[in-house]
Amino acid sequence: MADDVLTALRRELEGVQRQLAFTQRQLIFVQQELTNTQDQVRTLSADESPADGRYPKAPETTWHDVEKWVISFMEETLERRASNTRRWCPKWYLHTEVATRFRLLYETYREVEREYDAISMSLWFLDHLDRHLDAIFNEDGPFAACSPERHSPHRGLTITRNTNAEEDWGPLPPHLVEEPPPAKRSASAIRPSPSPVEVTHGRST
Repeated sequence: MADDVLTALRRELEGVQRQLAFTQRQLIFVQQELTNTQDQVRTLSADESPADGRYPKAPETTWHDVEKWVISFMEETLERRASNTRRWCPKWYLHTEVATRFRLLYETYREVEREYDAISMSLWFLDHLDRHLDAIFNEDGPFAACSPERHSPHRGLTITRNTNAEEDWGPLPPHLVEEPPPAKRSASAIRPSPSPVEVTHGRST
């Protein structure tokens, strides 16, 4: 009986050792692939870098671009459905937070798509798309009062300004106090004058 147990343990240990050796070989392969990819990126960056070190400015994003991307992406790529715990609004563009999140998603997607590689796209889905969609579709999120057929204006939070902030919290530290902007001088104030004048906020005295 003891021999059978020992034999079984040895076989299990041998299996674990084989699996460990296989995992080590896979790790070496992945590390080599990563090194090769980094070398390729450095080569491409050196080849495509302009002589003056400046890259052409990307076209400015418009809300029309964002809307087209959201519609096509939702219809062709995503397979989500609305439910009691996953809210949606047909007029999503009327929700400022949602429109802002979709714009950020669109712009980050363009950056990943411009220099496409599978790892970056996967990270974009996990770290950007999924997190933003969780916030957008959340049952307590911006679509909380909406349904897939009806838009309801989002009331948002009630925010008031503390009129006694300095009395309640004390004065701001000196490094947080904004310096007043320099006074603008009028054209008449800077015109040469035969006699010296003192200029204060655009008025001579």
